Amino acid sequence: MLLLLLPLALVVACGDEEEEGLYTRAQAEQTARAFVEACGRGEASTALRSCALPFRFGTRLWTEQKQLEENLAFQVARLRTEAARFDRFEVFSWRDLMNGRWPRGRTVPEEGRENAIRKLGVGRDGFVVRAFRENVRGWRIVINPDVATDALKVTALIP
Repeated sequence: MLLLLLPLALVVACGDEEEEGLYTRAQAEQTARAFVEACGRGEASTALRSCALPFRFGTRLWTEQKQLEENLAFQVARLRTEAARFDRFEVFSWRDLMNGRWPRGRTVPEEGRENAIRKLGVGRDGFVVRAFRENVRGWRIVINPDVATDALKVTALIP
């Protein structure tokens, strides 16, 4: 009898961390914080280490490393002051988005969620992190697993 209950106990003990997939909310927040803090210090090369290709900035898509390096350096210089002010982070997993929990309380009809998530660029084990300051809109940062490094990486920034 005890052996039959053991698998159930393991499932209950794992809780939300297990449900998120390969990575945790804390890991996603840590990746976003490292990126935002590097941007806030104006350290484009440090911010770049948090990124993976293809990288989307707003509506632009950078598919080559050289494009990312040049363009991110320019954008970090431009967004430095804004990034330095962010002190809050909200993390939303792919599962959260599928269940209707979106940044800023956005409402996405159930039948359109999968398409909206795909457009945002959040993979099945990915996250969107809202970096902001109270009463300031902030950024949406898309974070997905990078197959090459087996780490979470920033794949999109939507200022």
